Amino acid sequence: MQSASWSGYAKLGHDKERLIKEYLSNIASIVGVVLPVAMGVGFTADYFVPLIYTDKWAATIPLIQILTVAGVLRLLLSNSGSVYAAIGAPHYITYL
Repeated sequence: MQSASWSGYAKLGHDKERLIKEYLSNIASIVGVVLPVAMGVGFTADYFVPLIYTDKWAATIPLIQILTVAGVLRLLLSNSGSVYAAIGAPHYITYL
């Protein structure tokens, strides 16, 4: 998604209001689809891991839940790098 949105952000780099609107629109679309799926995986890992993979895999449940939280946080920052590059402030990408 990042590379697909980069060209659009680059064209809007001079118009910060439109850039912000496009960024928020993209994030809303991503969050609206991916966030419920990710949260569903994290919240139901207790039930589905033993059901699908047997009890041998039960030790992976906490890891799945931690990775779900990390994935959601990464999701929220997913297009930030493209925006910073488009406005000529790529050093913020390093901070992220």
